[in-house]
Amino acid sequence: GTYHLRLRGGDDWTFRVRDGEVTVQRGRPDRADLHVSADPVVFLRNAYGLTSNARAALSGGVIAWGRRPWLAARFAKLFVET
Repeated sequence: GTYHLRLRGGDDWTFRVRDGEVTVQRGRPDRADLHVSADPVVFLRNAYGLTSNARAALSGGVIAWGRRPWLAARFAKLFVET
């Protein structure tokens, strides 16, 4: 899938996930499966499991929309090695 991440107060980023490999580019994609607008602190806490997806969304710290919104549940986990 193609993800568009907008860090509030910062830049836009494009993440493309294909065959388990993630590529990252600065800027907005022409087309994205998921758009995410995130407060950087809330996004980082969510990625490390310190804040739940529900709390991040309900507080307004992370807002996601797009053609494939179910991708939001695993987006933050792309950044943490398990």
